[in-house]
Amino acid sequence: MAYPDLLYKGQYTLKRVLTMPMDPALTKSDIGNFVMINATGVVVAATVDAAQFMVLRTVNANDNICTVDFSGVHSFKATAAIAAGVAVTVGATTDYVKAGAGTEVTKCITLTQATAADEDVAVFFLI
Repeated sequence: MAYPDLLYKGQYTLKRVLTMPMDPALTKSDIGNFVMINATGVVVAATVDAAQFMVLRTVNANDNICTVDFSGVHSFKATAAIAAGVAVTVGATTDYVKAGAGTEVTKCITLTQATAADEDVAVFFLI
């Protein structure tokens, strides 16, 4: 079954968005990238193979708060070829995904395939 082109991020799902404290190092240029919650409850840039991760949606640098999204459809770059329906996790940088190691708390799968590195791939958060 071929998936349709995804014209708008999250168009097929309801959004689950949280407003949380953020690391002042995050900027508007990080919007759309993966972030995670650190041990003190602050949103920071996600690390490679992060067990839990979400997507940064807005940044309020004046108050050091942000909104994060852990649902819907999002577009990222693939670190290598990835088939559709494969579990993925944070890649080498926060704007890339790679095939998951299976230990993630956050479950995210590909909706489209990438036949090579640096290709766009649509991902969908399951929880």
